[in-house]
Amino acid sequence: MTSTKQVKDKPLSLQRSMQINFRRKRSKHFTSLLEKVKPQDGKTIHILDVGGTEQYWKLVGFKLDQKIKITLLNLVKAPIQKSENLESVQGNALDLSEYNDQQFDIAFSNSVIEHVGDITCQRRMAEEFRRVAKNYYIQTPNYHFFFEPHFRFPFIQFFPVNVRAFLVFHFRQKGNNKTRARERVMGITLLTVNKMKKLFPEAELYKEKFFGMTKSITMYYFPDRKKSD
Repeated sequence: MTSTKQVKDKPLSLQRSMQINFRRKRSKHFTSLLEKVKPQDGKTIHILDVGGTEQYWKLVGFKLDQKIKITLLNLVKAPIQKSENLESVQGNALDLSEYNDQQFDIAFSNSVIEHVGDITCQRRMAEEFRRVAKNYYIQTPNYHFFFEPHFRFPFIQFFPVNVRAFLVFHFRQKGNNKTRARERVMGITLLTVNKMKKLFPEAELYKEKFFGMTKSITMYYFPDRKKSD
């Protein structure tokens, strides 16, 4: 008699489960906008996902078909399974000079702009992001939300750099490198609603709410949607 041992999936943490739910809701909002996009070639919608991964699109339940092609752009080329709809390339969000103006139908980015550097670097990313596509959709965590998602500490973003580095070093970092803790803290610059509006002045604002508080900020620009609505 042969017995089989069943292996149960590891349950998701509350934070991870909530994160997935928010991303799926965001994906539905994006999909509703996508339906209004007219492909430049009349056949395929070309999306540039700055900082994206194949896992993200699968996680949110986004259905890839022959009418959509997504280019994943990262500092290091991201691994993907063989797919006619996904392409992985190496590149820098601050310099997309390899692409022509409005080369893509849509530029997309999820929780990336807070990682590219200070406000000068963020402005450079925003300029390139807006240039390479006819439409765009970009999301980032809200600076004023009480829970900082990268270090999973409440209110840590409001503390001085030295205090943030201390907390990360003692409570969130594996290892004993204080310099690395400070680099991690300095590597994230959260944005406010007002700053995002200044970076993307022509865009509309979509807020994700958690108990009445704005958890994350999305700026989206789909001019053809207004004409067809």
